[in-house]
Amino acid sequence: MGTRIKVTAGDLTQVSEVHSGRGYQSHYGMHPHFGLGQHARVDRIEVRWIGGSTNVLENVEVDRVVEIIER
Repeated sequence: MGTRIKVTAGDLTQVSEVHSGRGYQSHYGMHPHFGLGQHARVDRIEVRWIGGSTNVLENVEVDRVVEIIER
C-alpha cells in the first residue's frame, strides 16, 4: 500500500497511489498525473499518507505541478 491521492474537480473524482522504491528493472512513479478535461479548477486534493496523516488542499489551479509534503 502506498500514499493515496484523491483529486476532485466538479463531478470528476480520480484516485492514484504513489509507492516509493524500486522493483526489478522498474521504478514506481513519484509524480502522478491527473487529467481533468475541461475543468478549470481542482476543488479538492486529499493525500492520505502511509503513516496515517492526511493533507487537504482546496481550490487549486489546474495545469501545474503541486508539491505536497507530509507534516
